[in-house]
Amino acid sequence: MRPRMLPATGSLDGLTTSKATISVPRTTFDQFFRELRAQVPPVSGVKIDVEGHENSVLRGMQGFLRQQRPNLVMFEYLARTDLAQTLALFHEAEYTVFEITPAGLRIATEMAARLDDLFACPDEQSRDFGASECR
Repeated sequence: MRPRMLPATGSLDGLTTSKATISVPRTTFDQFFRELRAQVPPVSGVKIDVEGHENSVLRGMQGFLRQQRPNLVMFEYLARTDLAQTLALFHEAEYTVFEITPAGLRIATEMAARLDDLFACPDEQSRDFGASECR
């Protein structure tokens, strides 16, 4: 695998620091899976915990979601996450996003509570969860 390297300049995505930085390898989920497919057993669940960068991860795993169809994808919805974009990315991959509320499980919208864990499953499995729609 030949991962791309982040620059060691002290900046990333517009953030700068005076602290020393190091280069670290990076790749997309789709690329990682393509290169190691024979060594990776079937994946039924994915937990994304990247402190507000979920949409970057989701953009890099669209092929995996469409082809492998893991049963569950869990991610944290932080205040800095563009939830409309998150929902659109899952929709493109034909996944339904859910939130757990005091009233029970329901399909997530842009009105979902921040700082909560949200869950997504393939559309073809979403009815099994018995979630209500929030309108």
